[in-house]
Amino acid sequence: MMMVTRTSGAWAPRTHGEHPWLYDVGDAQYLAGTQLDAMAGLSNATEVPVTVLTGVWSYGSSTHRIRLARGSRPAPNSRTQAWWYSTTGADNMKTVLGAPRWPSAWNGGLQNNRRLYVSWWFRMKFAYTSGEPFRGKYLRYNATDGAGIGSCQFNPDTLQHPGGTMFDIAPTSLASIWYRNELYVDLDADAVDAYSQYRYVRQFNATGTTKGPHEFRRDDNFLYTLNPSGNIPFTEPWINVTVGSLGYDGQSGAVHVGQEHDIANVYVDTEWQRFEVSASATWDIGPNPFSQSVPAAAREVQGRWRRVSDTVAEVYLNQGRFNALAGTTLWYVDGMKTAIRIGQFQ
Repeated sequence: MMMVTRTSGAWAPRTHGEHPWLYDVGDAQYLAGTQLDAMAGLSNATEVPVTVLTGVWSYGSSTHRIRLARGSRPAPNSRTQAWWYSTTGADNMKTVLGAPRWPSAWNGGLQNNRRLYVSWWFRMKFAYTSGEPFRGKYLRYNATDGAGIGSCQFNPDTLQHPGGTMFDIAPTSLASIWYRNELYVDLDADAVDAYSQYRYVRQFNATGTTKGPHEFRRDDNFLYTLNPSGNIPFTEPWINVTVGSLGYDGQSGAVHVGQEHDIANVYVDTEWQRFEVSASATWDIGPNPFSQSVPAAAREVQGRWRRVSDTVAEVYLNQGRFNALAGTTLWYVDGMKTAIRIGQFQ
């Protein structure tokens, strides 16, 4: 743990509390700064019950189970001790963590957030015997009153909502590798943006008349927009936005025999503000220009942190995939597309 003190300016005020909403490292969950050890008693490869009284998720369903991994599978890095996975191979492969619990201490339990940020590491082994290899959903987002359920989702190669589809710059890798996904939703800005391996979720090459470099945003000059006429504002009249489910929700028509997936280091919050460690001396929400499919330099979100005061923040360092912190840079992400360089580790 380290204390970060500003000599000028102030850390941004936070709407619901001094901690992020949720940081889940498999065997421990940090809900609004409170540590929950719901999985502490589960051994490697143990099926997680659908309901865990001290947990933060509804862990799948009675027929589509998810398990806890403790080192028996390829980890995202040597410092990740536990995470989630499934090898059920069910026809529709609907094995998900579920929807996270809203902290009851925030606004008396009222989930009235207008923003949503989700980050998680994912590993998928596609082994379809029929159907398309990219059918299914990673994450569903919707309002707490049920608006948008089933229609607003982050798929392996698309981001969807009624009225339009934003196509990825390239499909998810078929190789069994770990990569990071991120989702931003801002109801006041009519914006939904997604990133996979730090690539802006846009189509690599437009084909036909229905695809192209669309984004869900009313600002035509945002980031890498090369086709402003293709923008589709996200204008759903929701009172708030939340995670409907996170994991993998497959399709009944595509046989999933042999398919596997892993989920690690889930971070959920209602604000953009967070800390990240990067191997790069520059920070960009989507550093690759349109049509470039090469993943950008890896970043690790520092999931446990809190805003102590206007000028002091407490950060528990997550070294993640970096063999050493020396040479890496600590960033304070203070907006949807901006970050402040704190300094470089020596």
